[in-house]
Amino acid sequence: MARRRPRALLLLALAMAGAVSLVVPLGIPGLSARAAVASPVPCGDPLLLGASWQIPGGGVDIESNGGYEGQGVDCVDPSGTPENSVPSSLPGVGNVVTGEEWQCTELVNRLYVTKGWIAATWHGNGGDSAEGANDSMYDLAPTGLFKQPNGSITYMGPGDVVSENSFTATTGAFVKFGHVLVVNSQAVITSGAVPLVSQNAGGPSSPDVTTTAYLSNGTLTIPATVSRSHQVIGAVHAPPNAPQVSWSFSAGHTSAGKAVGLSYQVGPVFVPGEELTLQRQFGTAQTWATFANVSLTQASGTWETPGEPLGSYGYRVRLLLNGGVLDQSPVQYLHTYGPVGLQPLCSAPGASNNSMNGCPAAGTAPLGFGHFKYAAHVSNNHDSVYPAFWDLLNFPATSCSSVTLSFAMPTGGSVEGDTAYLRVTQHGAKALTASVPYGAPSTLTAPLDGAPWQVGNSATSQDDQIVINATAICYTANGQR
Repeated sequence: MARRRPRALLLLALAMAGAVSLVVPLGIPGLSARAAVASPVPCGDPLLLGASWQIPGGGVDIESNGGYEGQGVDCVDPSGTPENSVPSSLPGVGNVVTGEEWQCTELVNRLYVTKGWIAATWHGNGGDSAEGANDSMYDLAPTGLFKQPNGSITYMGPGDVVSENSFTATTGAFVKFGHVLVVNSQAVITSGAVPLVSQNAGGPSSPDVTTTAYLSNGTLTIPATVSRSHQVIGAVHAPPNAPQVSWSFSAGHTSAGKAVGLSYQVGPVFVPGEELTLQRQFGTAQTWATFANVSLTQASGTWETPGEPLGSYGYRVRLLLNGGVLDQSPVQYLHTYGPVGLQPLCSAPGASNNSMNGCPAAGTAPLGFGHFKYAAHVSNNHDSVYPAFWDLLNFPATSCSSVTLSFAMPTGGSVEGDTAYLRVTQHGAKALTASVPYGAPSTLTAPLDGAPWQVGNSATSQDDQIVINATAICYTANGQR
């Protein structure tokens, strides 16, 4: 008994009397190359196993249409229009109707659903139902699949679909419903021979499973046979072969006002006329706006963003062809860093201080023969005589990559010969400490990793004073994320 696949009935509404279901194709006999299969082949028996395909990951079985091979009649039930459906056990796919058993369009649907490339029935005939009807699988390709009309086909790849119209060899008469084939290659082809496979082609005693087309200067040609000539309508590219753009910044951050480079790559092949647009989010609404547009002359290259003020900016790249979007990259963020003083750090929401004089507490203190400008002032060290430290300043999760604290013991405000200390701690990091003698300034630079951080103070005597200022390198104006 011939093997059968699960079937589900599909009732399709017809737009007019006598209209043909867009899932129903007619196979075209006489495609040039023939697979070495037994003849005749029972209805539903495989002519080519899916595991024997050349495309990455294999294909699906190509089934025999039995005594109706190459005709618009279904061998499973010649009197009706039974429908095959891919089982719901396939990951992420329900019972998707793939078409009548075993027409040429059924193969395309079954392959694409099985591969996860589509999730609903792809309607259309192999070719046009009538000259100029534009109801082929090429014309009715699902939204999101990239297609190219014949004459502008730049490449063919594994699993791509080819729709063609057919004509009788003797009179040149149009043969309705045409045929549809699938590229059976391991990699992308930009010129030369293109191996194709299809279902329901040839005749009952000589089913044609394979044929070879030829791609040259954008035109795909299927050689004529004794009974038919073939006119390719166009190619629909499988999702893995669709135009894509990838890109990356030369660095994940930059300084305010400084440009940063980026590199891009389009594939699987360069399509003449492609354009790239670089977009950035603007304003509090984070709306996208294009600030650079370039017509591509090659598949890869470099670019440069303009210098931006301090901030964090979302960027994306779009690949266009004839005004349509072929691909859009995920968003990448570029942090633009700049200096932020201690006053805005202390004034930010979530920051806290345990200084008697507060922070910010701007002022100037004498230091030797000069003065020290400060933003925080420790007037005594009652609870932080060294080696004890006082929890002076606390900051929440930060946008800063580092902080440099400058500090001193002001002249006349501390005990000569004493020493003051500052310490920076951050969750999960080793505490960093620096000291300063009486009458001289010192600094402490600490890297920051985004976690909350604290500043502690200590001194030799409880009567010692400490004045402090700081500059952090951040991508937000107050140092908070």
